[in-house]
Amino acid sequence: MYKSYFDEETRKKLENVKGVIFEIRIRLGRKIIVVSEDGDYYLDIMADSLYINNLFKRLMNNSVYALKNEIKKGYITIEDGSRVGFCGRCVVENGKIINITDINSINFRIANDFSVCDDKLAENVAEGNTLIIGPPGCGKTTLLRDMARKLSKDNNVTVIDERGEIFPVYNQKSVFDIGGKCDCMTGCEKSRGVELVIRTMNPKFVVFDEIQPETELACVKNAVNSGVNIITTVHGKGIEDVKEKISNVYKLFDTAVIMNEEKEVKEILCLSC
Repeated sequence: MYKSYFDEETRKKLENVKGVIFEIRIRLGRKIIVVSEDGDYYLDIMADSLYINNLFKRLMNNSVYALKNEIKKGYITIEDGSRVGFCGRCVVENGKIINITDINSINFRIANDFSVCDDKLAENVAEGNTLIIGPPGCGKTTLLRDMARKLSKDNNVTVIDERGEIFPVYNQKSVFDIGGKCDCMTGCEKSRGVELVIRTMNPKFVVFDEIQPETELACVKNAVNSGVNIITTVHGKGIEDVKEKISNVYKLFDTAVIMNEEKEVKEILCLSC
């Protein structure tokens, strides 16, 4: 679906890129770069201001909700779950960013669906609370999605998908296979969503992306005290980095899955041992 936002010339050139595409980077006055599993491809297209403005307009016309609620955060999420980020001039009012104008860079981070959670890993996270740790772009969300799908074969799993990136829905249909016993709450703040689904959906696992300990501590503790297992992600280079970053919720987790920049599971650690 992400290709539909580009003009015909760009779409044709994207078809010639080998391997799975992870990112498409558009920068003012420079050639478009496509990041794939086979390396970086430079398309023979120079992104001038007209190109960027037309692309940005196509993105906005297809996402009115994002225009009002997400653009000020620096990104929107499109129908296939891909995240599109922007750089430009921030408009600040009362100390808060209310808009971003004069766009000079656009980055498509493509949502890909792979089977990356093997049986051994699924067994490790089948009990207790799990934290997936890794740098940006290493595949944490992809692993989270596949983990939820595999665990839902035998357990009730509820996904709190605040930005519509884990299991994106288009025309009331999930873009990716969601699994047998998996439910998904979309567009809801994680702190509120966790409390809501615990009361209504009887999950064994609650899954969400990018834990924010300063605002989500209470809901994580509530889930743990209710006997529900939490699976979530956090940005970090390793376990020591994360200990400090989420010190107020770190002790609630039993297992840590460490990912590297090569999009691989580097290590599985028992935190409760």
